[in-house]
Amino acid sequence: HRAHKAYVLDVAEALASPLFHNKDISRKLSADSLKEILKYMSSRGQVAWTDKQQSRCYVYWRSPEEWGKLIHDWADATGHLNTVCTFYELVQGDDTADTEFAGLDVDLLRLSLQTLEKQGKAELICFDGSDGVKFF
Repeated sequence: HRAHKAYVLDVAEALASPLFHNKDISRKLSADSLKEILKYMSSRGQVAWTDKQQSRCYVYWRSPEEWGKLIHDWADATGHLNTVCTFYELVQGDDTADTEFAGLDVDLLRLSLQTLEKQGKAELICFDGSDGVKFF
């Protein structure tokens, strides 16, 4: 998932993907096997389910805390402390196009910024219908 910058895994879609289904040799991973793998990854904090049915999950190739630190380091290095950035600017903006967090799932971005908020390094805000963050 890291190579493809994928942050969310849909179990049904994953089972049909080349990662788990090799059509050339007619072999695929069973749904039960994938669930066992994801259960193990969940126990290690590498995935977090987005729903009670466990049909979708975040794949943490970086934890929300690690993403938060990476984003805060960017804000510090680029002079964005004490300024407001929209979520859109952070994941789709020109200033962040070359960063590792460019294209980050917005819900995962929110989780990551909440870790900064708990540390007193950011404040999540909503203005004019847009979500944003002020970095400290």
